[in-house]
Amino acid sequence: MSGIESRLAALKQKYAIKLKKHLQELEQVLLQVQTQPEGRAEYIEQALNLTHKLHGTSGTYGFTEVSLAMGTGEDLLRQMQTRTTLDLETWEQLQACLQQAYQAYRSTEPGEGEQNT
Repeated sequence: MSGIESRLAALKQKYAIKLKKHLQELEQVLLQVQTQPEGRAEYIEQALNLTHKLHGTSGTYGFTEVSLAMGTGEDLLRQMQTRTTLDLETWEQLQACLQQAYQAYRSTEPGEGEQNT
């Protein structure tokens, strides 16, 4: 592996650690969207910002499937912004996007014996 390749691999590994934390943060914000109707618009905006950033940065660092899932999630959140109630079908699709992102992330986690925290 060349010097550049090893540096890129190290950057990707560092991002992977941050990615897990960002997915967990998004999960918490989505919980607020679901359980806090009085602040829903603000929480949707927060979730939209997170999905937008994850869509872009994940793709940049080579986490293509995470990026695709976040792009779909971003579209769904934009739809939610225009509604006054929480649509069950859209909500379930959004949850599926989050699960896809987690699955894609887990498929890149280091094997046993390696530290990823």
